[in-house]
Amino acid sequence: LAFRLFTTAAAWTLLVLPIAGVILYGLYRDDVQASFDGQLQKLVNAITVDSMGTGDTPATAPANLYEPLFEVTHSGWYWQITPLDEPNVPRLVSPSLATATLPSPEKNGIAPDISGARWMTAPGPKDQPLRLVEVIDTLGHEPDKPRYSIIVAGPQDWLDHLVANFRYRLTTALALAGLGLVAVTLFQVRFGLLPLRQIERGLAGIRSGSATALEGELPAEIEPLQTELNALIRSNQDIVDRARTQVGNLAHALTPPLAVLTNQARGDAPATLRCSFALRLPPTP
Repeated sequence: LAFRLFTTAAAWTLLVLPIAGVILYGLYRDDVQASFDGQLQKLVNAITVDSMGTGDTPATAPANLYEPLFEVTHSGWYWQITPLDEPNVPRLVSPSLATATLPSPEKNGIAPDISGARWMTAPGPKDQPLRLVEVIDTLGHEPDKPRYSIIVAGPQDWLDHLVANFRYRLTTALALAGLGLVAVTLFQVRFGLLPLRQIERGLAGIRSGSATALEGELPAEIEPLQTELNALIRSNQDIVDRARTQVGNLAHALTPPLAVLTNQARGDAPATLRCSFALRLPPTP
């Protein structure tokens, strides 16, 4: 019984905790990805508003830095503004991008989302993975003006590092929780079944004759069993007592006939009566 209870509880714990860990890890990863994408979305929107101007002049570099790492070469944070309808207009890039070029999600066949942004993960200038967002807009945000591709990229490995740290901490926490639950389950099973061991010792005492009933205070769940066992013991004792009484009565009733037979065997009866009890042996050939 203890083995079954422990095995069931331990199996359930070892089954639920990994499932819970996978769910928590997925939720955290999605939240971190959404937060990172939200930051990129804000940056590309701000650069678009700051660079597209009024529509009378070509796109200009954003006056606001927005992100200090845009100034650090190959930092992983980049922006790029590329004209789509005017090939003679120069491409604008962040100082961090230097002479490299960011891939365009539009040219890679990525469809826009409901906000018009296109998302893609691709290798960067140093082959580090980048998360890119691209917005296609026109000068002055007017439909008849030349179109520009505005791309902002951030380091995907930064996000992966956060998720990996969380996965390690989550795995450690769930492993410790699992070990703790298994230990508590073992203690609970052992402690919960102690009354049954007490009943076992009580029955052993009754069998050896050192006790006549199950004594001791037991939990309310075990008391009916104790009551029924004591009733069974009393019932068996009553049967034994009645059998002893009947045997005593039988022995008392058999005493006179046995005395007569004993006297006859000793030769106290008449000769004619003794002859009737003589052993008749077959004749000797």
